[in-house]
Amino acid sequence: MLFAIRLNCNNIPASVIDHYADGIILSILWNLDAMKPLESAMRASYSFEEGKWPAESLLSDIEDGGTASRQYIRYWHGSVAITAIMLLALDIRGIYVFHGLALIVLTVCLICQLIKKRFFMTVCGITLALISAGIWLVPLSLEYTWNFLLMLVLSIVVILAKASFIKKRQVLLFFFAGIVTNYLDFLTTESITLTIPLLLLLYRQRMEGEIGKKELALRSFLSCLFWGIGYAGMWATKWLLAALALGENVLPYISGHIDERLGTAGGQAGLDLSMAAIWENFRSLFPMGWQPWGWTLFWIAAFLLSYLIYVYRRKRADWSFIAVCSVLGLLPYVRYALLQNHSYTHFFFTYRAQAAGVLALSLILSELVDWEAFLRGFRRKSGIGGRE
Repeated sequence: MLFAIRLNCNNIPASVIDHYADGIILSILWNLDAMKPLESAMRASYSFEEGKWPAESLLSDIEDGGTASRQYIRYWHGSVAITAIMLLALDIRGIYVFHGLALIVLTVCLICQLIKKRFFMTVCGITLALISAGIWLVPLSLEYTWNFLLMLVLSIVVILAKASFIKKRQVLLFFFAGIVTNYLDFLTTESITLTIPLLLLLYRQRMEGEIGKKELALRSFLSCLFWGIGYAGMWATKWLLAALALGENVLPYISGHIDERLGTAGGQAGLDLSMAAIWENFRSLFPMGWQPWGWTLFWIAAFLLSYLIYVYRRKRADWSFIAVCSVLGLLPYVRYALLQNHSYTHFFFTYRAQAAGVLALSLILSELVDWEAFLRGFRRKSGIGGRE
C-alpha cells in the first residue's frame, strides 16, 4: 500500500515527491470490474473521501468494503495498464526502483552515444538539464516518470538513427511522440518529449550537415506542429472512446476540467496568475530552488556565461539555429502562461519541463562562443602547453 503522500526535503519546493496521482492509479486498478473491463477502464473510477488523499481513501475502502466514488474519465491513461502489468511482479516500491534503474540505463546510453559522436557540448547540456530537473527525484513518483523515460528513448533514437531515416520520418516520429505522451501522461512535463529530442536532433543535423538552414527551421516547425496534433488528437480520441464505450455525454467532465485549469489560483487570475506561474516554476529550478546558496550559484553562472559570450564571441554564429533553439527553450513558459492554474498549483513538478531551456541555452552557448579561442586564451594564461 502507498502510505507516503508528499515528501519535502527541508521545505524545498522542487524536492516534493507527490504521490497523489500514484494513489489514483492504484485505486483505479483496485476498482476495475472484471465483468465490465472496457467500461470500468474508461470510467477510471477511484476511491475518494473529502479531506483524504486517494491512497488513504483506497485504504479505507479496502478495510471497510467500500466502492469507488469518483470517476476520472477525462484522464484514463495507458500508464495504468503498464502499472497493472508491473504489479504482477513488483510492489509499488519495486516499481520506483525499476524506474530509477531504467532512467540510469537510458541516460548512460544517451550520454555514451553523444560522446561517441563527439557531441561534447550536448553531453554537458543534457547533464545540466537533468540535474536542473532534479532527476534523482523523478523515479520516486509514477506521475513524474513516464515523460522522462519516453524523452530519453526518443533522444537515443534521434541520435542513433540514420540520416535517411530521420529525413523521411522525422515529422512522423514526433507525431507518434505526441500520441504516446498524451496516452501515458497526467499533464506533468509533457513538452520534454518534444523539446529535448528535437534540440538534440537539431544539433546533430547541424554538426553533421544533414540538412540546410531553411530546411532545419521548417522541419523543426513541422515536428512541433505534428507533435501538437498527435497530443491533442490523442486527448480528443480518449474522450470520444470514453463517450462511445460509456454511452454518455462526457463534455461536462471536459469543460469542467478546462475551466479548472484556466481558473484562479492563489487569489490571482489572468496575466497576474500567468506571471506568478512562470515565476514559481522558474525559481524551482536547480540550483535556485535549493536555497540559500542556490541563487548565489545561479548569479555566478550567469556572470561567467555573459563573460564568455562577450569576450570570446564567435564572429559567424548561425542565428537561425540560435533562433530555433530559443523558441524550443521558451516553449515551457508558453505552457505555464496558458495553463496558468495548473502550472501555478503544481509548479513543484511542472518546473522540470524547463530542462529543455537549460539544454537550449547550452546549445546556444556552443554556437555563440568561439571555444578554440577560449582554450587558446586559457592555455596562455595558465601556462599550459608552453609558449606559442
